[in-house]
Amino acid sequence: MNSDAIAFTMNYFLIRNDVEVIEALLQLDVDMNSAWIDNRQYIYLCDVNDGMLRRLKANIKDIPMVSSLMQKVKARPLQGKVNANAWCRPAIYSSAEQLNTEEVLPYWEYMFIWSLLLRKHEIAKIIWTKTKHPLFVSLIACNLCKAVKQETNDNVLIVEMENNMSEWSTVAIDCLHESYQISEPETYHYLKMTMPFWYTQSCLDLAVESKNMEFLAQQACRNLVGDVWNGKTTCVYSALTRIKFFWNKMQAPKTKFAYNVVSYLVFLILFAYVLLFDLPKNVSTKELVLMAWVLTILVEEIRQMHQTCQMSGYKKAIPCVQRIRNLKNYFLEGWNLIDLLTIVMFLLGFGLRFIQFRGTSVDWPRVVLAVDFVVFFFRLVHIFSVQKILGPKLIIIRGMVQDLLYFLVIMAVILLAYAIASYSILYADSPVTWETAIQIIRKPYWHLYGELFLEDMEDSTDCTNDSSLWTNGTSERCLTETGRIVGPFMMGIYLLFSNILLLNLLIAMFSYTFTRIHEHSDKIWCFQRYVIVKEYALRPVLCPPVNVFWHIYKLFQWCLHKCTLKPLDDPFHCPYDKVTILYLKKAQRRYLERKETDSDNSIETANEKLDHLKHNAEKEEGYRNKALECFEALNKKVDGLETKAEREDEFRRLLRNHLKKEAEKEEGFRNQALECFDALNKKVDGLETKAKHEEECRNTMMTKMMQAAEREDEFRRLVLAQLNKMQESIDNLHRKKADSEHRADKTTEP
Repeated sequence: MNSDAIAFTMNYFLIRNDVEVIEALLQLDVDMNSAWIDNRQYIYLCDVNDGMLRRLKANIKDIPMVSSLMQKVKARPLQGKVNANAWCRPAIYSSAEQLNTEEVLPYWEYMFIWSLLLRKHEIAKIIWTKTKHPLFVSLIACNLCKAVKQETNDNVLIVEMENNMSEWSTVAIDCLHESYQISEPETYHYLKMTMPFWYTQSCLDLAVESKNMEFLAQQACRNLVGDVWNGKTTCVYSALTRIKFFWNKMQAPKTKFAYNVVSYLVFLILFAYVLLFDLPKNVSTKELVLMAWVLTILVEEIRQMHQTCQMSGYKKAIPCVQRIRNLKNYFLEGWNLIDLLTIVMFLLGFGLRFIQFRGTSVDWPRVVLAVDFVVFFFRLVHIFSVQKILGPKLIIIRGMVQDLLYFLVIMAVILLAYAIASYSILYADSPVTWETAIQIIRKPYWHLYGELFLEDMEDSTDCTNDSSLWTNGTSERCLTETGRIVGPFMMGIYLLFSNILLLNLLIAMFSYTFTRIHEHSDKIWCFQRYVIVKEYALRPVLCPPVNVFWHIYKLFQWCLHKCTLKPLDDPFHCPYDKVTILYLKKAQRRYLERKETDSDNSIETANEKLDHLKHNAEKEEGYRNKALECFEALNKKVDGLETKAEREDEFRRLLRNHLKKEAEKEEGFRNQALECFDALNKKVDGLETKAKHEEECRNTMMTKMMQAAEREDEFRRLVLAQLNKMQESIDNLHRKKADSEHRADKTTEP
């Protein structure tokens, strides 16, 4: 089969997504670069409805990556005429024209891109093995997936592009790692090598274009950027024009960076001296020096704009559109806008020096120059981008500023609502003046920083309601009575939302931004360092204000070599070299072999696991047989137990009947016993009642007997008392009788 037949068959089965046939076609060793594409198949490829280009929300011309890719796809000639849509209408070639130009995509790279456009990811991975530039086309695939992901609203396609982008980025990194293991110098050369079939862009250009920080953070890219930074690597375009070592060091980005930083510091010192000590009414010599210095900075900015428009990636076919695109990218860069702002503000302030301002006490030239000095000084922060620790912090600050802008939108809504409502209550019927507008916003704004102005609400001694006095500023205006009551409550609610709710929301947003960016700080630093190194690598050796002499020298050199078209002296770009491609193909083979080895190892591991599972299955089969034998023995025992259970059930039934009869008898006996118990209960109740009566009679008798005993005891005590008295009376009579007898005896004796 010749190349055209293979190309026709390849396209046919690519459209039908037949992977096996395509794998078979890839085994044929045929040079496909001279193959022509059939026009009917090309039209069918463009009209596939499920392709990624059909699902984009923007025009293809408005997407730089997709537009440039389609330009290269359309550049490959076809057999026959094609009446296709404008976005896929190919270039017109004669049938006898040969494909010897290096600017046309090689065949396998062409088919690889079409497989990506048709979302045939598995076929793309197969065709990638035949591509001549595996690392470069992997980065193209990654950039294409990222561009499509950003320009579509199809959620399914977004997820698919994210997976494909991650996979192709991994393939590029692995391929770079294999090449770096084979030869470091050749890997550096390939990373800088410009591809003639892709707008003379290099691998580093593609990685920077899509901000592939993972790729730029690899050791090969780090070392290459470090060598360029230190002036160890320089592309030499001619053996007759080698640069000496010291001149190479002078042109090193590190040296240029140091010169520019020192020059910028001197400029800031001179600017500060003029602002503080030497800014008279008439323009001084130092101001003229500053003006000349700023003009040289402007010349450098113009050179950067021109350099951006002349960078790789711009072809004569569409020069205007591409240059406008890159010029737009230049203005979208924040630091470039700051540079232009500083220059414009300085020119404005310097121009105001020649204008006489009458009727105002504001020194506008000094104000403009002072603000411009602040912006110039802020520009000094850019030098920290090259530092590994401080560089990512600048990205964090930029992210926080974006969060702050969103926060200010919400804050402005609440602030204006409170400001207008509170001022209308505190100061009713205010006049329509600029002073009123300022006063409406002033206090609510300073409330955010803790200045509450409570003395204005509480102290009302130095105020007046006379409009002629408070309008001319003689005295403060008094608050309304309603404002004194309602104002503090409104301010409390406003501070609750602004100082507590929204402020903590802002802190949470800052914390999230810091955490999100800090996790990728090393990759961000690698990307920033590359941008800084390339910027200073392309800068002149002389820094402002003496860079004018360098531009004069380059202009003279350009006039002498206008017809030679000397390439741009870019240390990150080197010419195309076919020898270096062989190293990348070797790295690709090593990558595929390692991947196949890993696949074989995984298969061997899977086989070992399968054998282990088979062994375990055999053991389980033996256990299962033993278990079946046990189950049979158990079944026999169960059958015997069932027979025994039947007998037990019969015995249980007879016993249940007997127990039922006995229970019935017991129920009769229980009923009779209950009747007897009822009769006994009645007798017991009668006896208890009788016992209660007897108890009551006994208690009554005992009470009466006790009372009788008490009366008897009382009577006995009385009788004893009478007997004692009678005994005493008898004793007294006996004594009296004895005494009378004794006296009688004494009387009878003499």
